Amino acid sequence: MMRSTLTTQNQLPQQYGGAAKAIWISLFLLCWGLVLAGMPGTYQESALNIDPQLQEYFLSIGLPSGFHGIFKIGTDLLSLTVFSLIAGILFWRRTNDWMALFVGMMMMLTAFIYANSTYAEGVFLWAVVFLIALGETSQVTFFYIFPSGKFIPNWFKWLVVPLFLFRYVIWANIYINKVGQGAIEVGIVVLLMLVGFGYQFYRFNTQSTPTQRQQTKWLLVGLAFTVPIVAGYIYIVNIGQIFGPMRPDNYFILIGLRVLQQIGLFIFPTAITLSILRYKLWDIDLVINRSLVVAAITVMLALPFAGVFFLADTLLKAVLPGGQSQVSAILAALIVGLLFNPARKHAQDIIDRNFFHLRFNLNELKQAQRPEQVTNPGFLTGRILGEYEVLDVIGQGGMGEVYKGYGKGQIVAIKILNERLAREADFRTRFAREAKSTASLEHPNIVRAFEFGEQDNIAYLVLEFIEGQELGDIIRQAGRLPFEQIKPFIEEFASALDYAHSKGFVHRDIKPSNIMVRTDPNGVMHPVLMDFGVAKIQDAQTRLTGTGAVGTIDYMAPEQIAEARAVDNRADIYAMGLILFEILTGERPFKGNAAQVMFAHLKQPAPNPRHIRQDIPERVAYIIQRALAKKPDDRYPTAGQMKEALFGA
Repeated sequence: MMRSTLTTQNQLPQQYGGAAKAIWISLFLLCWGLVLAGMPGTYQESALNIDPQLQEYFLSIGLPSGFHGIFKIGTDLLSLTVFSLIAGILFWRRTNDWMALFVGMMMMLTAFIYANSTYAEGVFLWAVVFLIALGETSQVTFFYIFPSGKFIPNWFKWLVVPLFLFRYVIWANIYINKVGQGAIEVGIVVLLMLVGFGYQFYRFNTQSTPTQRQQTKWLLVGLAFTVPIVAGYIYIVNIGQIFGPMRPDNYFILIGLRVLQQIGLFIFPTAITLSILRYKLWDIDLVINRSLVVAAITVMLALPFAGVFFLADTLLKAVLPGGQSQVSAILAALIVGLLFNPARKHAQDIIDRNFFHLRFNLNELKQAQRPEQVTNPGFLTGRILGEYEVLDVIGQGGMGEVYKGYGKGQIVAIKILNERLAREADFRTRFAREAKSTASLEHPNIVRAFEFGEQDNIAYLVLEFIEGQELGDIIRQAGRLPFEQIKPFIEEFASALDYAHSKGFVHRDIKPSNIMVRTDPNGVMHPVLMDFGVAKIQDAQTRLTGTGAVGTIDYMAPEQIAEARAVDNRADIYAMGLILFEILTGERPFKGNAAQVMFAHLKQPAPNPRHIRQDIPERVAYIIQRALAKKPDDRYPTAGQMKEALFGA
């Protein structure tokens, strides 16, 4: 629904479509024509005005004397080509989206403004002035309308034409009278841009939809990369003149910096294009996260590098004549290399916990998704634990192996706590809690616990043996299941959750591998909820505390990820929505690696399952999407109410 609303908002009215496209193509061709026409003049000007020493230097290394003119023309062509490709992609992919056409035009005009090869004589002078004024006006206007196309604040739309006329007069004066711009003229444009940029934050916090917020983040990422690179170039080359005027000994350093600046200028329009096209829109938070971690690592390691370098250089200069700067640099690099991994882990933790406010950092998340390794699988087969004989291994859970067993006249399942985990008090407590919590629950769709004990330093839990399949295996085999077929399954699933919640339990780790399915002779599926090992007893005085990730990220509710959010039964409602989505479509709503899925849970609105399978009833799709709401208050308060919405009272 959100996608169609945004498309409609930016839809180019049909009656203006042809004219708008014709104007866009005309501006595109005019920019290219003026730049190509100006190239001979640019080359001649560069060849005549360049330092004779540079001309001799070029000849001495086998380059033409007018190499600098070739370089300037090459950078102009590179800039115009890259911007043209970006603009062309927007024109091709979003032909009827006026916002995309506007941004594409702005990019073309921006490349034109920065091109040195501009033909500006006779009647073409006025075309050049027109395009530059139009380009600057579009650059300012962009910040007041992106990403929705709506002017914020509304009054700025009345400044667009006056701003264009103001810039037209300024540039006409520059070209005709050969004068430069004054600080006031430049300041007005910069001030309007800064005001528009400030309104982007206002729009982000008060007006934007989740999708538009992600688009704005692409804008900020582009600026975060482009501005430091371009500003650094301006300071180093133009203001500070750190390398001095262009000479044979620094020429290639300066043009190397010029190329780097050019690449920096490409980052921003690329980010804006990705934003307009909504490409990897929900991965932008991960991009920001990793960029901040890299920046934090750089800051952390810069000081040790500088300290080691200057200390080593000072000592070596005192011992060796002339010093050994290369040795000092190598030594500093080795020290930084040793510090890199600790710095990376510390930086990741700082960014994740303090900037993104997560309960756990991405390193912990990655580690938590790895299954525990059993050092001696099947080692206990044939042993006697209590009154039960341990038979074959039938599975492996998050905390240890599961064996088939026999005792007291029945087949049972025996869960064994992993030997490594058994040495940790926290995990032993969790294991004991699973035994206690499961034993107190009596429901036909919740696995029964018979006995808990310890023998020879082995902690074990005896459970009801479920003859059936894991839900995950059924989904993989069937691909998807129709709603009518799984009605009894969903109803019993919801009833089991509602019962557990009424007893004060929250499962917190509902996933297909924790749901066993019994199939009766009529083919009807009956769920059995397993593994209350991470169940949270509400209001319990002995509740364990900690910040580590508990649960599987594919089925984890946003409040289980975000720091300082209470977790209650509505986390299980969210997981139930995920399960129903996957059963009915054969797909998970959020895909990717663990970090991508985590940020999707936090930011990405749940997709409509009908976009994958149109035979899913609209009412069911709505119920699933409500269950997958990011805010717990927007979900169903109880599993029983969700069941009632699905099937009626």
